[in-house]
Amino acid sequence: MTRTTAPAAIGLLSLLSLAAAAQQADAPKDWKRHAFPEDRFEIEFAGQFTTSPVKLDGATLKKIKRSMQYMHSDGDRLFVVGAQENIDAVNFEGGSRSSFAALNCKQQTPETDVPIDGGKGREFKGSQCIDGQMRVEARYIEHGKWFYQVIAIFAADSSDEPAARRFLTSFKILAK
Repeated sequence: MTRTTAPAAIGLLSLLSLAAAAQQADAPKDWKRHAFPEDRFEIEFAGQFTTSPVKLDGATLKKIKRSMQYMHSDGDRLFVVGAQENIDAVNFEGGSRSSFAALNCKQQTPETDVPIDGGKGREFKGSQCIDGQMRVEARYIEHGKWFYQVIAIFAADSSDEPAARRFLTSFKILAK
């Protein structure tokens, strides 16, 4: 069986940088749960978010059926879910590690497993990421042929860690 990595990681990083730069800080919003049955998950966002398909090249389209990105940004924080349905099995180890490595964190805590019914989950945390001024908390989830990247990026000197934790822990897989 062919194994697929997470090729959307580099595209995700560039979109993260553009979106964070384009947003202005605003007042915190109420958290609301949103379900995305076509991508088989639900999550809480605080305020408005955008949804967009990830552009895939011809070779990648032979490996991936669907790839979507859900993104919320306000001020110095960015919360993103990447949802990817693969044609073949997911390369969970390689995909999660290469995606997190693309965030260029100078310091990392040891990765930890996250229990996921019917799948695998792993959490990564890092500091001095991207431009050296950001912190990242990320969860990667494999569920069948689906690969999810749930990523919170926020300023190192901010008080956004509780919001990042809420975002990460609010992610749930939906039943088929």
